[in-house]
Amino acid sequence: DVPGATATLTAGSGAHDVALCSLLIAEELIALGDSRAALDELGPRIPQLDRASELAPHDAQLLVDRGSALSVLGRAHAAQREWELARTCFERSLTLLRPVLEADPRNVLAWLYRAKVALALGRAIEAHNALDDAIKAGARETATSARTMACAPFCCSILARSRASTAVARSARARSRVN
Repeated sequence: DVPGATATLTAGSGAHDVALCSLLIAEELIALGDSRAALDELGPRIPQLDRASELAPHDAQLLVDRGSALSVLGRAHAAQREWELARTCFERSLTLLRPVLEADPRNVLAWLYRAKVALALGRAIEAHNALDDAIKAGARETATSARTMACAPFCCSILARSRASTAVARSARARSRVN
């Protein structure tokens, strides 16, 4: 049994907040270049989030949080050049986010993480489309949560990288047509 993986790890619970804090800390550690510390921080939280989702399989917020955590874990593995582990995390993240978005296409955070994961997998157009969907979903919301607002810098960085990747892909296609 995983320590801390109890029924109390539901969205909004103290244990859930600890898992979210670990997620944010791991993201910051990756940004600072310490991906090993990010793995140490976030790694133990994944089984907790997995167990919580088993106990509450229809909790969309837990699915988004698991997908988010796997996205960050994948980035940490990629920074360690652990490519297969990274790809596995990214693919699992997309798998978790898919039903959330099918059930609630207005879930801005799920769209943002889907964009980030797609970009990490080298799927620039998919990332750009997911980001467009996030923007559309956000425009439909009447009240924007603080958590969604906290994603704004992250959203901008995805858009910038997506546009750069898309421009590179278009340029390569144009060169291939000329040759």
